[in-house]
Amino acid sequence: MRTVRVALIIALTCLLAFVLVGCGEKVGTAPDGNEHEIEKAAKQAAVDFFQNRYSIVDAQEVKDWVDLGEIMTVIDIRPESDYLKGHLPGAVNAEIDRDEESTTEQIEAFLALLPQNPESIVVVYDDYTALAGSHRAAIYAADAGYTRVCRFLGGAIAWEDAGNSLTKK
Repeated sequence: MRTVRVALIIALTCLLAFVLVGCGEKVGTAPDGNEHEIEKAAKQAAVDFFQNRYSIVDAQEVKDWVDLGEIMTVIDIRPESDYLKGHLPGAVNAEIDRDEESTTEQIEAFLALLPQNPESIVVVYDDYTALAGSHRAAIYAADAGYTRVCRFLGGAIAWEDAGNSLTKK
């Protein structure tokens, strides 16, 4: 049932993006007007989701969990320099390579941040949808036996775009 709900949310989000294309002066949903790149990223995210064992969440879902004080582990997988510039409230950092397979050390550092309870919520995020690091991080957590793994596709950029503040260290 949850899979159907998430698939419907993805489909409706894509439809809404296409509808909103003509609603402003800016062309498309991409800041640079390159809608094709967003289309490719959304398609890849859907393929990744259906082939794997994690959920996809958006900024509002994560914000609701934060506001409710939900017990969860939020892992920012961006480089430490990006994390220090601003991250989601309560997030911890373990860099996972965005473009290539992660090193053994990166994977071990990521796994060390996972909670003891494999039924705990684990949220992983990067900067934006097209980056594959959060996909790999979600797979690492699922492979380690975690059953409530969530990939926050839009990450830090979507968080701010939704009107939320990043925490800076």
